[in-house]
Amino acid sequence: MPAAFTLEAWLFLGALIILGPLCLLYTLAVHQTNNQAVHDLKLRVGQLKSDYSRRVREAREAANALYEETGEAEVDIVEDQPGERKAA
Repeated sequence: MPAAFTLEAWLFLGALIILGPLCLLYTLAVHQTNNQAVHDLKLRVGQLKSDYSRRVREAREAANALYEETGEAEVDIVEDQPGERKAA
C-alpha cells in the first residue's frame, strides 16, 4: 500500500490548484489589455491620418484660392515622395 501524502504535500497540491487558474486568468487579462491598447492606438492613428489629410487638403485649397485671387502664391506646398521618408 502506498504511503499517504504528508501535510506539506497536501499544502503544495492545494497551492498549485489555487494558483494555476489564477496565473492563467492573469495572463489572459494582460493579453486582452494589450490587445485593447493596440486596437485603440490603431484607431487613433487612423484618425490622425484623416485629420492630417484634411488639413493638407484645406491648406492646398486656401493656397489655390489665394493664387487665383492675387496671381501670386505665398505658400509653396511640397509633396513628399514615398522614398524620401526615413524610418524613425
